[in-house]
Amino acid sequence: MRKIEPVRIFELFKEISQVPRCTGDEEAIANYVMTFSQNNGLEAVKDSIGNVIVKKKGSQGYESVAPIILQGHMDMLCIKERSSSHDFTKDPIEMTVSGDLIVANKTALGSDNGIAMAFYLALLESDRIAHPPLEVIFTVQEQAGLIGAREVDVSDLQGRYLINMDSESEGEFIIGCAGEQRVQVDLPIEKVDHEHDVQVFIKVFGLKGGHSGLNIHLNRGNAGQILALTYKKLSEEIPVSLVSMSAGEKYNVIPHYGELRVTLPHDSVKALKDKMLSIKKYMDAFINEEDYEFEFDICPVDRNVSVLDVDASDNLIDLLLSIPNGVNIVSERSSELIDTSLNIGMLRVYDDKAIVNLSIRGITEERLDFAVERIRSLSRLSGGKFEVVNTYPSWNDDGDNHLRRIFKDAYMDQFSEAPVMRSIHAGLECSILAKKLNQRKHQPPIEMISFGPDIFDAHSPSEAMSVSSVRRTWGLFQYILKQMTE
Repeated sequence: MRKIEPVRIFELFKEISQVPRCTGDEEAIANYVMTFSQNNGLEAVKDSIGNVIVKKKGSQGYESVAPIILQGHMDMLCIKERSSSHDFTKDPIEMTVSGDLIVANKTALGSDNGIAMAFYLALLESDRIAHPPLEVIFTVQEQAGLIGAREVDVSDLQGRYLINMDSESEGEFIIGCAGEQRVQVDLPIEKVDHEHDVQVFIKVFGLKGGHSGLNIHLNRGNAGQILALTYKKLSEEIPVSLVSMSAGEKYNVIPHYGELRVTLPHDSVKALKDKMLSIKKYMDAFINEEDYEFEFDICPVDRNVSVLDVDASDNLIDLLLSIPNGVNIVSERSSELIDTSLNIGMLRVYDDKAIVNLSIRGITEERLDFAVERIRSLSRLSGGKFEVVNTYPSWNDDGDNHLRRIFKDAYMDQFSEAPVMRSIHAGLECSILAKKLNQRKHQPPIEMISFGPDIFDAHSPSEAMSVSSVRRTWGLFQYILKQMTE
């Protein structure tokens, strides 16, 4: 990647991108941050699950100013195109500059939250940037449900203000976020010997996928639900039997690829080919995407193949099509703010059960709880086992405060226009950290805000980050730090 301004930010971003940091595999990146801090003579501590806290004294003239807390996460969602041979456990992210955008080669870019790490490390090593004393929290397993934020010990931190840099739209300052419950439904199934002589592997690919909070309103196709509807439409006219179905890799990612495996009689192959063409046209009517495709491979049935019995396959398909995937409720405060949504994040069919994993988000606790109860009821009606596997609260907008005024005034000074202050439907670690920091003794209530440069299609192989937006955001960040004199 050629040198681009701000050079040090992108040098650090590239360094970070050389280090494995999939969610749950952050040991190497945590050690990188520890070594970086120690090489710069900074106090750094790593806890038992890998969170790192780094402290730095205030610059000249800011020594006695109250500390500020900077926070971001070290992990990334390791998503790639199905044709990619990239190994996230050892291969560096391959990045290129295309116009104003930095993109990766058939993988997620990791700008969520690698760009925050680059900003913070550049600040920690610099002796030229004016800033108050810093307390920088680098967390792990954010993408798994804010695990690192849940476990980090903040009791000895002194900061009155927390700046999070995990937002993806320049000019928007985030002051609230949705809560989330991740649930799993286990549906018992029975398999029987197949009666057909042909098996077909049907694949849907080329979907945009994306972040299940930030992109859920864009009507992007969900590979799991698309395949369920595909099977439903096929079974209406062709004697197919379901062998397996899979889609998705993470709770909080809209699945961009999936595979359905069926058996059928040899004399039904032509009918299947014709039906697949009509199914694609049917899907086009409500999937807001242009580049997705179906493909299928036809081959003889393996002797070891068994299929779901009719009741089990009907039950599974009915469950998947009954789940209200997508936006459920739009906020009463703003038509641009989603209140409640669901995402079928992962789907797998095994020999004795099918597993459906969902991310359910809500701005209000009551409506989030109601959405979860709907899935609990659907699970019970389907004879399935329902389990909440992770949950975190929403972070609610609590009105104007000093930190927000600093950000707003700084943005006005830099760009001569007012920024947008809003809540988002994604989850932020602020929701967990607010509660923890407000439990500190002899400290006023924490004030928090989140911001960041323009990032597009995070959590997908199409992820891109704007170079010019990073440049402007870095300048704004330095200006804000200079204003924080209280």
